Amino acid sequence: MSDRHASIGFDDFRTEMTPLANAGLAQGSPLSPILFAFFNPDLVDQTVTFQGGTSAFIDDYFRWRVGRSANDNLTKIQSEDIPRIEAWDQRTGSCFAAEKAELIHITRKRSEQLQGQVFMNRKTVEPSSTAKLLGVIFDHELRWKDHVQ
Repeated sequence: MSDRHASIGFDDFRTEMTPLANAGLAQGSPLSPILFAFFNPDLVDQTVTFQGGTSAFIDDYFRWRVGRSANDNLTKIQSEDIPRIEAWDQRTGSCFAAEKAELIHITRKRSEQLQGQVFMNRKTVEPSSTAKLLGVIFDHELRWKDHVQ
């Protein structure tokens, strides 16, 4: 971030605009989760139900779907969730990095474990047999082998 300015206002008082030498927060700043929750609640403001939910921690966002098949889940992710995320991107000036997105089908149906794909920010996201969430490695059968290793 460059060419940023700030002022502080309270009631009728406002400071002069001052250039910011270092705009943004340092990696690991304790303010990050507080500011994320304050400025971006609409990203995760969805009810958690038996059909799925959403949550976030600091800068990790995750969305899950529960359905009869991987294809049903993929259809809803592509038609409902990704447009919602991309609209949030546009509204806030943020950007989800599709190359960091992970897609996993947690199922015992081998035929559905690596099925399909979704498209995000004009990039393809293929399903994987594992996905890492907040340091925990999930595998598509929830056997935890990769995490234990």
